Amino acid sequence: MVKVVGIDPGLAGTGIGVVEGNRQKILGYS
Repeated sequence: MVKVVGIDPGLAGTGIGVVEGNRQKILGYS
């Protein structure tokens, strides 16, 4: 499973989000 947590996980282009996958964390500016 991939879960997305951040300032505004529901809307793109509005904040910073963190995507956690299988043994990897990706910090993305969405």
